Amino acid sequence: MKVKISMVLKDVKGDSLMQPTETGKKELLNVKTILASALFNMNPDDKVSGQEKYERGKLAEKIMTAVKEVELSVDEITKIKKLVGESYSPLIVWQIWDLLDPKPNAEK
Repeated sequence: MKVKISMVLKDVKGDSLMQPTETGKKELLNVKTILASALFNMNPDDKVSGQEKYERGKLAEKIMTAVKEVELSVDEITKIKKLVGESYSPLIVWQIWDLLDPKPNAEK
């Protein structure tokens, strides 16, 4: 499935979400950043194998090197949804899950 990773996330009023940069400025928060961050985040309570860490890193690289869209398999989408659900607030989870698992005939 092709996923639009350049899409900017919104708040409940429809305004673009911003994130601070290392220099203290703010930039738009896009899907690419959320997906890669979810893959890199580690819960200290989880016992994750070296192989799983490697696979997460490779998938994050695939996402970060893509420009506007990335092709993701069903397994990759399942992994990302799980990790986003564990790492982020409902505002982010709702938007990412809808993007990764669109409902048929959903109004856009």
